[in-house]
Amino acid sequence: PPYPVRAASVSLVSIVTMLSRRLMQLAAPNLPRVLLGVPSLWRCSCASAASSAASHPMTTPMTSPERFAVMVMGGTQYKVATDDLITVERVAEVQVGEYVRNESVLLVGSRAATVIGTPFLEGVSVQLVVEEQALADKVIIFKKRRRKGYRRWKGHRAPLTVMRVDDICLPPQLATRLAQAEEARCEHVRQSTLSR
Repeated sequence: PPYPVRAASVSLVSIVTMLSRRLMQLAAPNLPRVLLGVPSLWRCSCASAASSAASHPMTTPMTSPERFAVMVMGGTQYKVATDDLITVERVAEVQVGEYVRNESVLLVGSRAATVIGTPFLEGVSVQLVVEEQALADKVIIFKKRRRKGYRRWKGHRAPLTVMRVDDICLPPQLATRLAQAEEARCEHVRQSTLSR
């Protein structure tokens, strides 16, 4: 073409943000605009707005999970939440569909509070289910010595295990502490939105 072709200046993140805000507006048109802009505040909205949104068919917005954990598996740290898929180095002797419990949890948190271990948290575990035993994309290892007739071409596919996070298991006292912190955060958000 006679004119220069330019790449689109709109990023994928901005498109996803616009779509999620529009979906929330369609799901709950009676909520205040302040609450529509921040998905995490939507859950903690005042009771009258929540009751008016209950009459609409799609009332559950797509928000981030309530609880997350940072765990160590195979020498690598993963930040996980319920229903996340993670790809780790091959875990030997497990079949597809089996459950694996990882007790090497460094940190557990929610939107309101975070508990950090020294280095691990006692009694906390992440339950995973094996989804697939797979191979990574092929990596080519090419070696050459110029002018010597030496060329070696090898391919390697690393063995991987794909796992889904089934649950983050907490001892009762830690679960109640996180729930109390979440309630306090919701109350603080509720008070700050009502005072505006």
